[in-house]
Amino acid sequence: SETLADSFISSARSIGPLITFLVLLVRIWLNKPLPIIWASAPPPLKEGAGAVELTPLTENGSSSRPNTTGKRAHVDVDLDTASDEAEDDTALPEGTTRQRIPTFVFCSLCYVGLALYNFGLIHGLDHIGGSVGQALPHAFHLYGREAGGAIVLAFTLILGVGATIAEPGLTTFVYQVERLAGNSFKMVVLRLWVPVGVALGVTLGVFAIISRLENPMLLIIQLLVVLYPIACILDMYAQSSLVAAAWDSAGVTTGEVTVPLVLSLGAGLARQSGVPGGFGLLGLASVCPIVAALVAGIVLAVRGGDSLRRRDSLPRLVSF
Repeated sequence: SETLADSFISSARSIGPLITFLVLLVRIWLNKPLPIIWASAPPPLKEGAGAVELTPLTENGSSSRPNTTGKRAHVDVDLDTASDEAEDDTALPEGTTRQRIPTFVFCSLCYVGLALYNFGLIHGLDHIGGSVGQALPHAFHLYGREAGGAIVLAFTLILGVGATIAEPGLTTFVYQVERLAGNSFKMVVLRLWVPVGVALGVTLGVFAIISRLENPMLLIIQLLVVLYPIACILDMYAQSSLVAAAWDSAGVTTGEVTVPLVLSLGAGLARQSGVPGGFGLLGLASVCPIVAALVAGIVLAVRGGDSLRRRDSLPRLVSF
């Protein structure tokens, strides 16, 4: 099995060329300095002061106002500074300390985090998912075919929701959509119904595996052929911003947590059920959140008073 040293070596091979390319791109081709990162430690909280708040950033990354309401350190990223000189500290409250942190430090943290993640993935999530996939079919022997199948599907549904909610990419994605799209649609569509869609997709794939079909992949392919046209039809009735967010959610939901659990779960179930493969679950886990988010967005819009109408054309993305 892979050791911790092997994880660091493989991570260096994967992220090292990427960081090198980005640094050369910024410094040589674009002729721009690397971002200057400042860590600001505010002065001690005075008696009677308010709660801790985060300091908002301006468009160029610098702090728009001093953070005087708490003791949390704050990190500002200055993308437009062409030298290593410190920013003007006159706008900062008295007693605030600032320290420049090299970009290399954060790149190193990214490398170490990736290495530890790969090591934990191989020896943690992968083994857990495989063990669960091999243990679940025993429910058929304990409770019968129908009750055991219901238990397996219910467990898969709960696992799909929990794994998707735990996805770091989904949290970041919802934050970015909320920041850019504003109030164009309710964020509960992404926070709740995207995980539900992933869970439904994984559950459909597990049903195909445990249904004792001669070729479970054929059922999965048929489901994909049906669900993608449905998603395209729903695009014509949903809001433009929701359409873009729904399709993008398909990528962020199959990330660091969901992929190893789903793949190992499918492989374990397929091995115990005596069917080949066990793949195709991620395909369903990608299209089902699209459909779920579009349906939920349309239903919430109609309940909010908007009429259901078909758009004659998709919005223009590029204007000349």
